This record gives sequence, C-alpha cells and structure tokens, in this order.
Amino acid sequence: MWMTFFIACLVCLISIYLPGSFAFGALGFRTVAAVAYAPLFSVAAYAILAMAYAQFGIAASWTSLFLPVLLVGLAAFALRVAVKGLRGRGPDNGLAGDVGELPYLLLFAIIGAVVTGAFFVRGLDGAASFFQAFDNGFHLSTIETFVTTGNFSSMHTGAYANPAEFPFLQGTSFYPAAWHCLCSMLVTLLRCDITVAVNAVNVICAAIVFPVSMFQLISVLWNGQRGKLLLGAVLSSAVAAFPMGFLTFGPLYPNLLSMSLLPCVICAFLTLTSLEGKAADRSRGLAVFLLGLVACAFAQPNTVFSAAVILAPYCILQGMRAYERFSRTKSKKIKALLGVTLAAVIALIWIVCFNLPAMQGVVTFNWPKRVSIFQGIVNALLMSFVERPVQLALAILVFAGFLRTLSRREDRWMAFAYLFSLVIFVVGISTDGFAKQLLSGFWYTDPYRLAATCAVAAIPLAIVGAGEIFTLLKRLGSLLFSNGEGVTVSAICFAVVLLSIFAPSFTWQGAGHVDTAFGEVESLAEGQNSLWNESNVLTANELEFSKEALELIPDDAVIVNQPNDGSAFLYPLEDANIVYRNFALPSLEQEKDASVLVRTKINEIATDPAVRDAVDEMEAEYVLLLDAGGEYEGRGWFWSYYDTQWTGLNAITDDTPGFELLLARDDMRLYRIAA
Repeated sequence: MWMTFFIACLVCLISIYLPGSFAFGALGFRTVAAVAYAPLFSVAAYAILAMAYAQFGIAASWTSLFLPVLLVGLAAFALRVAVKGLRGRGPDNGLAGDVGELPYLLLFAIIGAVVTGAFFVRGLDGAASFFQAFDNGFHLSTIETFVTTGNFSSMHTGAYANPAEFPFLQGTSFYPAAWHCLCSMLVTLLRCDITVAVNAVNVICAAIVFPVSMFQLISVLWNGQRGKLLLGAVLSSAVAAFPMGFLTFGPLYPNLLSMSLLPCVICAFLTLTSLEGKAADRSRGLAVFLLGLVACAFAQPNTVFSAAVILAPYCILQGMRAYERFSRTKSKKIKALLGVTLAAVIALIWIVCFNLPAMQGVVTFNWPKRVSIFQGIVNALLMSFVERPVQLALAILVFAGFLRTLSRREDRWMAFAYLFSLVIFVVGISTDGFAKQLLSGFWYTDPYRLAATCAVAAIPLAIVGAGEIFTLLKRLGSLLFSNGEGVTVSAICFAVVLLSIFAPSFTWQGAGHVDTAFGEVESLAEGQNSLWNESNVLTANELEFSKEALELIPDDAVIVNQPNDGSAFLYPLEDANIVYRNFALPSLEQEKDASVLVRTKINEIATDPAVRDAVDEMEAEYVLLLDAGGEYEGRGWFWSYYDTQWTGLNAITDDTPGFELLLARDDMRLYRIAA
C-alpha cells in the first residue's frame, strides 16, 4: 500500500507540474519560474475541462484530462520554439529565475517534504488512513461519485450520482472541486483506494506546492538574493497553522490546495503592477494572475480574498509610489488623497462582494467567538492562533521582521499586510456581530482559515527578521570571539534557533511534558487518522464487520443505514450502496416522504403498509446498524446525530418482526428485510 502511495505522489507531481511547465515556458518564462507557476495552469485547466466534459457527456479520467492539457502545453511550447527559438526567451525582470536558482527551488521542496513526512506521513497507521471528520464524509463521497460517474465537474458534487436519487430531492449545486478532481484522477489511473489518493494529493500540496510557491514569491520580492532564499527554504514550512494545520482540522483539504497556490498569485500581481517591469513582463504577470484566480476559484474561492487582504496595502502604497514617480506636481496632499481614495475603492469592492447574493450563504455563516479579544491578540502575536502551542522563536522572528519592514519604504506594505490579516483574525476569533461577518465572513468566520492568511503574510516578515537577528548575532560573536570564530558560533546558535521551531513535543524531566506546535500536529495526525482510535466514529472493528456484512449480500443491494454510526463512510471506502451517505439530513422540503417513514418507522414494517411501500420505493433489501439501539455514550459521534431523527432504525432489535438477522457482533447488526 505504501508503494502505491509513493507512486500516487509521483503521478500527482507530474500531473500538477508537467503541463503547466510547458505552458508557461511557451509564454516566455525561464525554467525555474515556469515550474513554480505550473500548478496554476494545470489546476485551472483540469477544473475547466472537467466541466466541459460534463456538458458533452464525456467521461473524465486521468487520461482524458491529463493528456489533452499536456498536449496544449507541449503544442504551445513547440510553437514558441519554432517561432522564436529557445533564445527568444529574454530576461523577465525578476518574474522568471534562471537555472542557477534550481537548487534553491529543490531545497524548498526537500525541506517541505521532510517536515510533512516527519510530522504527518510518519503518524499515519497506513497509506489508506483517513481523517474521520464531518467534512471528510462529503469530500470522500464526492470523489467516489466522480470516479463512479466519470463526471468530475464542480457543478455535480455530492454523494449521489443522480440528484433525484434516493432519499433526497435536492438538485446539483456549485462546489469548488479542483482538489476532488485531482484525487479522482489518481484513482482512475492507479485503481487505488480513495484515501490513498487523498493522502497523496494532500502531501504534495503541503510538501511541494506551497514551499515551491513561496520560493517564487521570495525570489521575486528580493530579486533572487541567496540569503533570503536560504532562510525562506526553512521558514516557508515553519508556521504550524499552515499548511500542516489544514491537515489536522476540518479537514480543509480543498482550501489546502488553494492556499498553497496563493504565494504564486501574489507574485504574479506584483509583476503585473511593477513600475520597473517591461510591458511583456506585465503581460505575462497578467496571464499568470488571471489563471491563478481561476485555479483558486475552483479550489476554494476564499483564497482570492486572502490575496486581497495581503495585496490591499501593496496596492495603496504602490499607487502612491506611481503618483510620486510619474506626476509632475509631486504634491504631498494629492499623494495622501490618492492613498485614501485607493483604500476607499478597495473597501467599496469588499462591501459589494459581501452583499452579493451568491455570497450570502458564506458570509452569514458564523463560528461563535472562542476567546476574549486580549487572548486573541496574544494568540496571534505568539503564533499559536487557534489555541495551539505557541511558536515563540518564530514569533520573535516575525516581530523583528515587522519592525524592519515597517522602516523600509519598499517593504512597508508587507508589515501592513500582516497587521491587516492579524486584525481580521482577532476580530474573527474573539468577537460576534456585523463587524466580524464583514471582515471575516468570506472565510466562514473560521479562525483556522483566517490563521492561514496570517501564516502566508508572516513568512516574508520572518525571513527579514531572521536576517536581522543573524546580523546581530554575528556582530555579537565578533565582539566575544576572535579569528573568525564568532561567525561560526553565531551561525551555530542561529541554526539551533531555526531548528527549535520544528522541535517535537518532549518531556522536561522534573517539569513535565512540553507540547510544541509541530509536536501537536504530529499527535493530532496520528490520532485523527487511526481506525484504532476509539473516539472515531468508524472503528476498526466496525469497518471489519461492515466488510464481512457486504460480502454476504449482492454488490448492488440497497442498504438502509444510520449514517452517524460511521456507515456513511462505507460509500467511499467500500462502494457500499447505502441509502444515507451524508451525516446530516437536509431540510424536510428536500427529503422524500418515503425517506421520512423509513427513518422514523421502519421498525413497524410488518404492521404498517405505508412503511412497506416506502421501503419498496427505495428498493431496499437490507439494514446495517453499527451502533444498534442508537446509544452513543462513551463513543465518537458527530454533532449531526439526533436520536429523534432515527427512531425507526434505533428501535430495531433481533426480535423485531419483518427482519431476519444475518450477522451479529457486539452491537453491530446486519438484517435482511423479510416483511
């Protein structure tokens, strides 16, 4: 199974990077930049092509998606070579790095892979381990539906291939499914378990896509300075809140993909609006930026607003710089007025988006406040964010970088971007009301998603701060030591500080256990992805019983189930034809009358003809119960379980008329409907 996982990781890398590398090479990017930007093209292309296939009834798969997208990239690249030759790709004013930067790109990826492997992959109890969380039921079921139907469109997501299929009446709706599309592509090619594909895509996003995306941003911000790249290689993976935090909460897998692309989107916008760049460079920047917006929209649209948060201060300060550079009047009042006007325009755009009808389901969603305002500020400043262990060393680097960039005119926007993201986070985690919805509603007011924006904004500051602290240590070392020993000692001390950021949890003899940020990530990943964790909804024993039960009945037999006992996971895990594939029920207006009868009165099937007719309408033949009786005390369950919704199923016993017991173990039962 692990071999399949590593093959899936390799295929995922090829799928994400190869087509886009050729496509951006065709636009004139040099090798390193083309590779760094590649996921923007590939992710957007797969999502758009999958939707087009759905319209024309063409089955989507890895082959039908990857090959056309690759051919488009290859054809465009070949055309450019034929017209201009390889030498036709001139300097790109910082947008593209040369091959000399390739070792740095690889260093970013290697460190990202080591961190992800050490604190996430190592904790899995198998390549097919999966996070038993409410949201993951939807994600896994959507992938199963994609694979089963060959329809990977973002307009056809969910647990049922046919929107009119039992037991609900709801139609299809848009859900950004670029991440689901990537997972489904791997499953169709490798015939692997869905959970193996999910782990592979997530690992590639956290270990490769995000660090490499940060590489490109750092390279452009500081024109490929080697010192900044070396520090960035370490610090890009140093914030526990993201990307690792998205693997241990939610899970926020689609958002993991979109936020991993964010640094490249920011980078493209910087190039697009550069005052020093050539027209060709700005044109390339525009192309990358637009593709990035499309890719993020099909992965998780809130990343577009994360980009807006980080880039808003840049737009204001860059507009003022442009006036100062090109205007003849040089009036300070007009310059200040321009800054205020740009801020007002950005605020107006934000308010318009907030009031769009399509956004109301998102911006009105509320996560209740978790902490006081003071505690929210402390959590933000100490990089603990959502009640996680503090990252003190990293917080010091970020604070030092904040002070330094605030004093530098050309970098000041980075400080304001981080400050703006912190304000939104604190408001989101520690208040309730209209201001919270307005500022943080685009992220469902979810503090974990808000923390990810802070993490991306913090990394450049941490790099600047680390450089300042290293310079300070060198000066101190030169005062305390002679003959160059000071530099060596300072470098060793600095390396220890950086490595301490990644320290696992440990026991301090005589003082107790010390939880670290990455140590908690490791602990959460291990517990959340283990079937042997008895607090999980679906235990190893229940899964084993389910497999035995499914072997006793026909593959396409319709099975009535109570989803909150963990059986909802059987659709994506075992391709079981269960009736209830979502943990939570929709509104009564979306549910068929037959489903209501089955949920609440199926135990009366032998005496109530209406119940018998409802079961016949579903064509149901079996009942599978993993927690017979509906007693959940002392075991894992989701908020979606209300015993009043499942009175009929909970009332079934071995003596209930109309049911034949086929398999029993502890409180797990398989019945044949015999009435």
